[in-house]
Amino acid sequence: KKANFLSSLAKELLFKLKSAADLNYLALGKSIVANLEQKHIQIFLHDNPSARVLAKLGWDGGLEPPTCAENCLNNWFGLVEANVGVNKSNTFIARKMSIVSQVSNEKITNTLKVELNNKASTALGNKAFYKTFARLISPSQTTLVSVQKSGEELIPESSEVRGRRESGVLVEVLPGQRVNLEFVWELPIKADLGREGEYVLFWRKQAGTGNDQISVKLVFPQSLTLEGDTEYNGLLSGDYVSRIHW
Repeated sequence: KKANFLSSLAKELLFKLKSAADLNYLALGKSIVANLEQKHIQIFLHDNPSARVLAKLGWDGGLEPPTCAENCLNNWFGLVEANVGVNKSNTFIARKMSIVSQVSNEKITNTLKVELNNKASTALGNKAFYKTFARLISPSQTTLVSVQKSGEELIPESSEVRGRRESGVLVEVLPGQRVNLEFVWELPIKADLGREGEYVLFWRKQAGTGNDQISVKLVFPQSLTLEGDTEYNGLLSGDYVSRIHW
């Protein structure tokens, strides 16, 4: 039923676009690009050269962390939630997330906190019961320190997939309930902090999610003279990238 509905909807949309006499193509183009940037639309092509262009733009749903110069700390991650409850409870979930990334001479320690707030009415019962497998995606060199749910220690499923580390836990959020997740992981430092360099933090937005509220705090050794902002509060409307030079 779902596939038939989406096919019918797509055909009707294409028909209206082709038959509209007063269509504002500029506004339509801006809307499409905005939705591609915010990962509400993804494109797959069999033509490999064109597909590579889409991948570089981040429009194919893939994971393309930004590259950086020779003496560089490239710190990237993403959180992916998969609703395994066979319902549409995603629509009731509001998120608040924060990342604290602390750089020392030996390693980067990241602490990601996620508040999942199920705003559904308790009268909806199982229809609004959010059961999700939440995965932290990070570089393959990641050492996972801990995963907690509202203060309770969890044992994640962890594996290496296509050169990255995936660490996931099953989380349940009842209607009207808030659940707090915390992921702590470490990355080894390969850059020389004694000479000029660059730190890149890349936070991948999950496709299909809303503009979740986030905060970012970067903590560096006092010996570094920094160029750029080390704190950010805003919305994760697209992939977030921060570049700091020292």
